[in-house]
Amino acid sequence: MSSDQVKAIDAVPTDGLLQVVGSGSVLALLLIRIRGWEAGLTWQVLRPWVNARKLAALGYYDVVYVTFVTAAFAAGLVAARRRPRAQRILAWLYVATAVLTLIMACVNQTALRELGSPLTYQWLYYSDFLRSLDAYNAMQALVTWDWLKVVAVRCVWLLVGSYIVVRGLGWLVKHVRIRWLATPLVTGLCLAIGMERRWTTQAHSDPAKLQNPIVALAASAFRTDERRLLTGMPTSVPPTDFLPAGARAVSEGTIGMALRERARKAGVRNVLVVVLESVAAQYMDGYGAPYGATPHLDRYRQQAMLFTRVYAHVPSTLHSLVEFLLSVYHPHSFRVITKEYPRVRLPSLSSELERRGYRTAFFNGADNRFQRQDVFLQAHAFDRLEDHRDFRCAVPVFRVSDKTWPYVDGVADRCAANRVAEWAGDDPAGAPFVAVFWTMQTHFPYFLTEAPRDFGVRDSMMNRYLNALRETDRALGSLLAALEERHLLDSTLVIVVGDHGEAFGQHGHYVHGNDLYGEEVHVPLMLINGQLFHGETDSTVGGMIDIAPTIMDLLGDPLPESWQGRSLFDDDRPGRVYLFSPHSRVLFGYREGPRKYIYDAGGNTSELYDLRTDPGESLNVAVGSPAMVLQSEQRLATWVQYQQRFFEGILVRDSR
Repeated sequence: MSSDQVKAIDAVPTDGLLQVVGSGSVLALLLIRIRGWEAGLTWQVLRPWVNARKLAALGYYDVVYVTFVTAAFAAGLVAARRRPRAQRILAWLYVATAVLTLIMACVNQTALRELGSPLTYQWLYYSDFLRSLDAYNAMQALVTWDWLKVVAVRCVWLLVGSYIVVRGLGWLVKHVRIRWLATPLVTGLCLAIGMERRWTTQAHSDPAKLQNPIVALAASAFRTDERRLLTGMPTSVPPTDFLPAGARAVSEGTIGMALRERARKAGVRNVLVVVLESVAAQYMDGYGAPYGATPHLDRYRQQAMLFTRVYAHVPSTLHSLVEFLLSVYHPHSFRVITKEYPRVRLPSLSSELERRGYRTAFFNGADNRFQRQDVFLQAHAFDRLEDHRDFRCAVPVFRVSDKTWPYVDGVADRCAANRVAEWAGDDPAGAPFVAVFWTMQTHFPYFLTEAPRDFGVRDSMMNRYLNALRETDRALGSLLAALEERHLLDSTLVIVVGDHGEAFGQHGHYVHGNDLYGEEVHVPLMLINGQLFHGETDSTVGGMIDIAPTIMDLLGDPLPESWQGRSLFDDDRPGRVYLFSPHSRVLFGYREGPRKYIYDAGGNTSELYDLRTDPGESLNVAVGSPAMVLQSEQRLATWVQYQQRFFEGILVRDSR
């Protein structure tokens, strides 16, 4: 470098450069520390080097981002060295950029916890860019006052820290020429970045989660090919699987015809659907679970048909409620029908049977007001709606509601079960009935009325869950016994099904709504009636939308034209069940035979499992099956595009 160049650099006004360098240094340290909080790292006095190295590795991409942004602004300041006003604007614009970067880092911290990945364009796209009411409510629940306080404190740290560092750098500049100060700083930064890069892959099992959130969001938008999005992907797969009853040929299965005739002769005329809250098939005795949590239901095994391949299409209670009652796939959106479109004009199981002279009732161990499901149920022909507020039992109410989550209180399942049995037998006219009983105790945080027993599992919450399931099972045992005492069991088709499953770390997540793995979507389904069933097992692939058509099939009634589900005894079933999860990552999937395919629309990644050899879904074979992956993507694209057309003009927002 010539002496004239050195003089030119030394002649550059330093205030703006100092502000940029000082703010950048503090920002980099804060971003690294946030990564440490994400990873659960704390400073260890006896081993400071270990944590320092891990923190440096975790913050590699953030440091690179800050370095490039700082260098760009510094170059702009040098270019504007004869324009003081432009320099001031650039300096303060950099501070604003630093604050925005810090806020995005805080958002990313929440996104990693809730979504498992940084925010991407694809995730925003499939979530209607956060415009839906449910997405707004979810963000409102996450972005609390406590969260805002943390963000505000970190911004204050950034501003105060920058001021202190800038003042310190200013003192150095007065005593040390810029070139002597810049050389070791630049050299040290290059060495630090090089060392961080070397350590990064060792510090985290998924380096993609360490990407700077701003870079990750921008890169996902630039990389997105609209043809790769399921809503715009060309597909040659026909929509045969999703056609409603009015658009497909009428077919009957031979097994269904035989059962229907047997039901008619035996006088089976009532329907009771028991929906087990948050119960996966793998926790039930009848499905080979080793826990022994459901012995009462297992006693009715020889009076039942057990379906081994039935799924909740969405790991969510309200989605399952809609899909079960209306026999349609829920729209692929954060919008929940019960909350935003409760009066949607689609026929339901209850409305169809009410027209045929049935008494209709819905009993909920929790609160029907949650997400306006009471309005939805009233609009779909339930003439009797009861929840925990209506039951009179000598058990306490589980109080868990607060301002963030209202209407989530409930009561013990045995209390609700007693009321179901009482209502079923309380009709002098003897009209047939259809009743739905939605249990409560197995919902997180798993409600107990007695001291828990040890089921021999390592996870304490899972042990609590199994105890809650045991209490629910006992309540169902008493309900079935009460129906038998009232001479109603032989004339009643009892259906026991889970609304979705529950995870206990099998794939790194807990509760439900995060994934489409078996523990969250594979549900039990038992059809109980001693006149019709004698311990059979059926491996038909089906889902929640198929339950109402199966009921109508056994009762000998035709299906409404809008119903997309089919009877589980229909010989023309497609053999596929479709899955969707909008709550964390945006996931689409389906099962066909032994194959299970999951597509992460946010991350544009695929998972393919062979459930014959890998029932736990631990070995992803998608990389070795590109043709199957492409076909699966097209099949899902057909589903997504068909459902968009299906709901056009049907959903009318109702805020009353």
